[in-house]
Amino acid sequence: MTRRAVGSRNLWRGRAALSTPLAYPFEASGDRPHAGRAAGRPRAPGASASRRAAAERRGASVACLRAAGYHARVLRRIAMAGLLASGCNNQPVPPPPPPAGFVIIIEHFAYTPASLAVPPGATILVVNHDAEPHSVTSEAAPGLFEPGGVAGVQFDTQPFQDVSGPRLLTIPADVPDGTVVPFYCTVHRGSMLPPDGNVTVSRAAGP
Repeated sequence: MTRRAVGSRNLWRGRAALSTPLAYPFEASGDRPHAGRAAGRPRAPGASASRRAAAERRGASVACLRAAGYHARVLRRIAMAGLLASGCNNQPVPPPPPPAGFVIIIEHFAYTPASLAVPPGATILVVNHDAEPHSVTSEAAPGLFEPGGVAGVQFDTQPFQDVSGPRLLTIPADVPDGTVVPFYCTVHRGSMLPPDGNVTVSRAAGP
């Protein structure tokens, strides 16, 4: 037989082998061997069901993670929108109006007003807006910086701070009209602005 004839026969045999389907010994049971398994080794019963269950569990876990990530993104967007809205509406709050009536406000080491006119029998509210303690203490004359009184009018709030709340001073009802009572701070004395204030008793005064 010639070399050409032998080659043709071998080529025909190779094509026939490629066209012949592979035989699987477990096709009758519906379980084909894994690509990595030996062709003659049977698979453990229920292996396919286990793989399917594991795949379903993995799929459920991935779905849960995706849902959690989506909800987290939504919450972040809501929180950011709230911050932006609060920032847009963050207008400066105006200071509260001073209380009605006769008031002496201490702020930045200053009395406001430094001179207050009140009628006899009036009650004066003293408010300290400083962190430092201050007092409104009457004195017999300006610049003495010692407790005293004028025409029977004498008062003293004692040193107090903002956190302890305001203090009240009461002017007697029988004080002569036109009486001027100076006052000072027993803590800072001449360091206040001005160093002394005064209360003038006048029947014509009103809040």
